[in-house]
Amino acid sequence: MNQHQPDPFDDRVVCTGCWFLVADRRCRNWQAARLCGPEVGAIKTLPQRCPGFAPLATEPKTESRPSPTENRPSPTENRPSPTNPSIEHEEPDMIVSENAGGSTFTPCPAGSYLARCVRLVDLGTQQTEYQGESKSAHKVLLAFEILDADTRRDDGEPFLLSKRYTLSLHEKAALRKELASWRGRDFTPEELKGFDLRNVLGKECFISVVESTKGDRTYSNIASIMKPPKGMQAPAGAEPLVYWDMSADAPDWAGLNMLHPKLIEQVEASPEFKRLKPPKRVQVPARAPAPAPEPDASGFDDLPDFEEPAF
Repeated sequence: MNQHQPDPFDDRVVCTGCWFLVADRRCRNWQAARLCGPEVGAIKTLPQRCPGFAPLATEPKTESRPSPTENRPSPTENRPSPTNPSIEHEEPDMIVSENAGGSTFTPCPAGSYLARCVRLVDLGTQQTEYQGESKSAHKVLLAFEILDADTRRDDGEPFLLSKRYTLSLHEKAALRKELASWRGRDFTPEELKGFDLRNVLGKECFISVVESTKGDRTYSNIASIMKPPKGMQAPAGAEPLVYWDMSADAPDWAGLNMLHPKLIEQVEASPEFKRLKPPKRVQVPARAPAPAPEPDASGFDDLPDFEEPAF
């Protein structure tokens, strides 16, 4: 029953009176509601005008619900504004959202944290500008979940920090330097012939976070990635592992659709993506609960050097 009693002179609504609100914090109709992601955060109790609202007392008709089989637009199609849902997130992934007032979550405080690699995203060839010169390079994104229970976002969710690299193991490449620091040793000549980057997915690390200011905004950036201190115990993570590789024989389209819409747009702009044939229908599975830690976990004393598969 909708407990929100509307004012006859005020047509604004609240998220807590909407059929689409899930687990008191996520909107299943966030694209129609013109949000940047499914997380509603602090706006759920604020009166607002929402084009995606459906009162609890009147369950929306079948045709108005997000369709689990709705077609995903091809890269060449013009996207309407707001973007129409291409999939149904039964329990959508954690994505930071912005409300109409422009407020955002507080950035992760500077410091050193135990973290876990939870995103490995092939961005394809991207154009970058540096000192007035335009360059193109194959990029990859790594994202890390902060595992510090005392360092959380305003809504209680874990922080997610990401960093982009040129996909190269050249001796001067930033990716090689970060991986060597993370593993605690450099690559052997044999490993340099072909290293499966997917092996880092799900692995713990120790990251250093610094803050930077641009205009009136403060950002959190990953300064370095290191091997965790010996004997440090890793708590269980909450974020699902997401892997997207455009060179794979069968790319994980469900994994791609779990990313932030802006990141998906960057992937779709790459020439590698334009050579693919996206399926018309993609079903994203419900978010699985985090596994319980093993009682006899041995910490990081036996952390592999990523030669073994991550799964």
